[in-house]
Amino acid sequence: MTGPRHRSAESMLTEDDQDFLKKRQRFVSRGNLAVVSILVLLTGTYTWLWFSSPFLANPFHVARAVQQKTMDPSMLTGAAVILPVVVTGLFATVGLFALLGCVIFHNEKRYLTLIDKLQNLQGTDEDAR
Repeated sequence: MTGPRHRSAESMLTEDDQDFLKKRQRFVSRGNLAVVSILVLLTGTYTWLWFSSPFLANPFHVARAVQQKTMDPSMLTGAAVILPVVVTGLFATVGLFALLGCVIFHNEKRYLTLIDKLQNLQGTDEDAR
């Protein structure tokens, strides 16, 4: 056999596949920093709300104020109006996470297809020897 004994993985992939993998590598390398940044920002914002506006973030403060009847009735009315908005936002967020899961599974399917393609090509190269 006069050809190379071992083909590189890049020669087994189409240009679109190579571009896809490069984008994924960039995304994954930046992903951890983005997630940590978002978690720090969320934690800081929630902590700030807990202390600066306990009626927005501290359910124990709200429960205590309702039990002691020290909560302004207009605040209870406002909370009742905002509750459907919050529940709708919660369901929208869960729905978006479900859509994100679909995208993740789609990408994973593509990864598995690429891996199978590489394994089949490698097996074909070894059989030709």
